[in-house]
Amino acid sequence: MQSFPRFVMCVLAASVMSLSLAHAQTAGAPAAAGTSGSVPADAAAAAAPAARAGEEAFLRGMQAKSKRNIPLVLKEFAQAGEAGHADAQHLLGLMHLRGDGVKADPKHALIWFEKALTKNHPLAATTLGEMHEQGNGVPKNAARAAELYELAGNIGFAPAQTKLGALYEAGSGVPQNAHTAIDWYSLAAAQGYWDAQHRLGKMLRDGKANEVDYKEALRLFEASAKGGNSFAKVSLGEMYADGHGVKADRKKAEALFREAIKDGEPAGKRALAELMSGKKKPAVTMVAQAAKPNSRPPSIAGYPKMPLNETHDPSLTSWVASANAQGGDFTIQNLPYGAFRRAGSQAHAAQSADVTRLGIAIGDQILDLRAAHAAGIFTGTAEDAAALLQGTTLNDFMGAGSAAWSAVR
Repeated sequence: MQSFPRFVMCVLAASVMSLSLAHAQTAGAPAAAGTSGSVPADAAAAAAPAARAGEEAFLRGMQAKSKRNIPLVLKEFAQAGEAGHADAQHLLGLMHLRGDGVKADPKHALIWFEKALTKNHPLAATTLGEMHEQGNGVPKNAARAAELYELAGNIGFAPAQTKLGALYEAGSGVPQNAHTAIDWYSLAAAQGYWDAQHRLGKMLRDGKANEVDYKEALRLFEASAKGGNSFAKVSLGEMYADGHGVKADRKKAEALFREAIKDGEPAGKRALAELMSGKKKPAVTMVAQAAKPNSRPPSIAGYPKMPLNETHDPSLTSWVASANAQGGDFTIQNLPYGAFRRAGSQAHAAQSADVTRLGIAIGDQILDLRAAHAAGIFTGTAEDAAALLQGTTLNDFMGAGSAAWSAVR
């Protein structure tokens, strides 16, 4: 197998890194009448110099950020943001929202997030959704939060899919709908997002959609716990304590609760105390929902339930040793796509396809997907999907859908 050198990430944002989805179109939103949805060649050529300048300013800002040179970060990100660089706009918004090196100012942050939102930036849409859901810098509006989460979720951003699922589960800003919540959690869980795996597992364990599936709940809890979710360790321990979906094993349950406690999870202490006292939790009460049908809204009716596939099997291990570390960010079950530059690459050449490339994080390494494709290691559907990863953005690949993403993983 071909070996690959270590790389330095150009941008790392949550678990999807930098998606650069400036030209992505919201799912279900057709292009305006009389247009193809594409940018005319002459307009694109005219915009190219500004885009390059924005990219260069953004990279200088990232270098300054690594050195905590905040004044220079603000200057370079602002230049990049005014040139339309969505990642710079989002990061500027985060700095002002969190007070990272500047005075916290949610209203100023809102300006930059709104700019990034015009580029369909999934992280900006999600952060804006959180602001509306929490009433941070804007009037509290769960319905608007749901719209923003759906925009990012349609692009494929797992955290937004999970947050939207939580709104449907709670009936906050949208009609309460267990089936729709499960659909959104399933989309995120299929990408290896640990919070979604845990939330979906709880719904299946508790029969929130008129069915109890202990076996699948157990598998989801295992995947989430292996990814480092301490709360999932508690839920998994409860399954062993109660013998749900698995043979009852008090010692295994105790070990999981103690792991969670070591991680700092308060629920672990409560669960361990309950186990040691010998008290049983009351059984989950099943409530029939036949009189309250859960119909899916038209905007997401096309999304199927997406169960976890073999790429998320908790027993899988990687040939990259660091990907097998307990609690690691990028285990073999969680392989995020992103853009990167080789260590030592020059910022002025960042717009070159030979410098900015697409890869997939595995442990503390990044697999160069263009080099892997050239080496012929992909076959069938994976080979076709990997052919979409030869440029510098993930737009085409993300648009190919979950089957393509899973095949390459």
